[in-house]
Amino acid sequence: MAEVASRKYDVWQFREFDYEVSMGRTEPLLQIGIGLAMAMSLLGACSPSGDSASDRGKLVGSYGLAVGTNQPVARKDLESSMLKLSPDGTFMQECRYAGGKTDSVSGTWSYSDRHVQFSVFRDCAGVWPPSPAGREGGANLIVEMTSTTATILLSPDINVRYERQK
Repeated sequence: MAEVASRKYDVWQFREFDYEVSMGRTEPLLQIGIGLAMAMSLLGACSPSGDSASDRGKLVGSYGLAVGTNQPVARKDLESSMLKLSPDGTFMQECRYAGGKTDSVSGTWSYSDRHVQFSVFRDCAGVWPPSPAGREGGANLIVEMTSTTATILLSPDINVRYERQK
């Protein structure tokens, strides 16, 4: 049978309390602790990290700008935009407008926590609020990953995105 120890003193609280230690059985608190540890490890294994090398690798390639049919844009003369992400962390973006006008920019990019950061970036369609005159800035854009490719959103609230070219 199980041995039972009772009447233990807690020297820090200076009070007496009763408890039971069952030999050969795991304590209920230990069982809860083990269960929590297992649940945390399973959650960590099942949830996407958003920082893996494979996710970054999925981003490398060429993208075309897709503008939804009902999406208002400031640049009515936009014909197309291309974005190319290179494995070395550099990118090139080109905007083509009616009349043969082009606007290009190149810089660096990085990926972290389902976002791609660009050192400099153009809003080719004119969907963002205008930036102060003479100020050229970068962008931190949301990435939607699938099992094989990625889509880069200009904003979660607008229907303008860069889609992977096949």
